[in-house]
Amino acid sequence: MYKKLIIVVAISVILSSCVSLPVYHSINESEFDKETIYSGYDTNSRLRWLVSNDSLNLYIRLDTENPTTIKKIVNLGIKIQIDTTAKKNEGMFLNYPIFETDQLSRKDKKRVESNINNLNERTVKLGLMLQKTSSTVKFIKEKKIHIFNAYDKDADVTVELKADDNGNLQYFTKIPFNLISNTKFNIFSLGINIDGFDIDMQDKQNEKNNNNIFNSNADKRKGRHSSETSSFEHRPELAKDIDIWFKVNLTN
Repeated sequence: MYKKLIIVVAISVILSSCVSLPVYHSINESEFDKETIYSGYDTNSRLRWLVSNDSLNLYIRLDTENPTTIKKIVNLGIKIQIDTTAKKNEGMFLNYPIFETDQLSRKDKKRVESNINNLNERTVKLGLMLQKTSSTVKFIKEKKIHIFNAYDKDADVTVELKADDNGNLQYFTKIPFNLISNTKFNIFSLGINIDGFDIDMQDKQNEKNNNNIFNSNADKRKGRHSSETSSFEHRPELAKDIDIWFKVNLTN
């Protein structure tokens, strides 16, 4: 019986390793503009992506309007996995944002506030959330860590996280090919990894108390009450990891 079980497990491993990744084609960076359609979309996270390149750099753009996915990215960050063997190896990745509880300096706060003037309420709220993101960018390759500053436009690795006019979260990064590999490659696999997280019991109790206060003061606003409670009911979605992998063919 144990031999049969081992055989079944072995077959499952082999079959899972044979599952091919979807393939997307990179576009030339010079062809990108605001009207360019994103090439990939994940229905669960409602995250979409577009990969472009020129002769020197790889460019990755992500976009989502999903509040749950936005919370995961802002609170725990996102890892962009890059595997030049076109498999699913996780030895090389870009990590940003890196969440920190420390408040930004007064100068950084003014910079963020100036970017959210004259925008809609959803965009303003997201802009305020982004105030907590660190400026530290980490690129890990073969266990060696390269540190960059997200606000340094002259850095080898450039990263930007912002809210657009509609309140969607947009992510952009530029990574030099010579940082990824010493040899030229035409196809690679890319992973988008975002961890889920659990809200601790104190946070849940605080939210429950807030809902109770809201209920006592808003008996005549049932529609608004339903929207408040739904945000609490869907909290388990925050615990789900986002793990997306696909292959990319680079353009010449």
